[in-house]
Amino acid sequence: MWGLLPVMRWLDAPPLVPPLVQIGLLAFVPVAFVAGVLRGGFARTQELQELATTLGRAPAGRAELARALARTLGDPSARLLFRVPTPASDDWVDATGSPVGPLEPGRARVPIEVGDRTVGAVDYDSLLFADDTEVRAACGVVALAVDHERLTVELLAGRSRLRESRLRLLEAGDRERRHLAQDLHDRLQSRLVLLAIAADGPDGGDIVRRGLDDSIDELRRIVHGVMPALLLERGLAAAVRDLADRSPLPVDLDIDARIGRDLPAPVESTAYRVVAEALTNAVKHASADRLTIGLHRSGNTLCVRVADDGVGGAEPTGTGLQGTIDRVTALEGTVQLDSPPGDGTRLVVELPCAS
Repeated sequence: MWGLLPVMRWLDAPPLVPPLVQIGLLAFVPVAFVAGVLRGGFARTQELQELATTLGRAPAGRAELARALARTLGDPSARLLFRVPTPASDDWVDATGSPVGPLEPGRARVPIEVGDRTVGAVDYDSLLFADDTEVRAACGVVALAVDHERLTVELLAGRSRLRESRLRLLEAGDRERRHLAQDLHDRLQSRLVLLAIAADGPDGGDIVRRGLDDSIDELRRIVHGVMPALLLERGLAAAVRDLADRSPLPVDLDIDARIGRDLPAPVESTAYRVVAEALTNAVKHASADRLTIGLHRSGNTLCVRVADDGVGGAEPTGTGLQGTIDRVTALEGTVQLDSPPGDGTRLVVELPCAS
């Protein structure tokens, strides 16, 4: 600042100008400091240092980590989210493992990354920050701690999904039993009652014979809806070939010769339902022209692949596809669903099949 005096003299400035310039510059320093404090710059830097020191002293639990992050940002509404894999994709969950919905208006999310992996995110009030620079700085401080806690959250989320899938399976089983009881009552019992009445007529014998044939056919259709006889008698490969033969769409089959009768019954029935559900969706919703079905076995793993050339955009939200995922999850299998809009749907299911 004192270097201004020679400059002013060299410029031949009036004697009062240099002191006035110096006073103005000195007055600007506290103003700039107050402005920085009001913007939170100095306090935020101090909070970031305190956050780093806290994490360095001892590992922080999920709740403590979330509170420290909110305190550092000065945003009580800030939430720490974790990214965990699900059977069909990835999902955001909170510290308890509960799913988190889509981003709400007035909120923003900044990802927390470790290397090239996204392990979490911070959900915060976007109105409090002109940009996300400060939030990203805080994310960098907590990244390793979040990655460590994510493993625990992933276990919690897995348990939560398992409870939900079991509940859905119970509800689906109850619906199927109710549907079966309704079919037996409405379609078969009433037919047999009418046969019993017609048996007393003059042509009772002929009527009863025709009615019994119809009733047997009806019973076969009902039983097939519950569990196809071909699946029980000849196994998965034969049952899938029968599905393809009866499909209204052309189907390309690729069935491994090693798919025999040694598959566990739950694996066979689940794999059959995967194919049947994918075929039904392709016919009803995908506007597909062609379908490809593959069954392959590698060691103790059965892989089921179903692809169509339809409109894509399939989501595991309906009872059919969600029920399929639940059945696969119950057998500790995996599901990969790839259905970009306009580019068809590809479903890959892997099931452990050790006898």
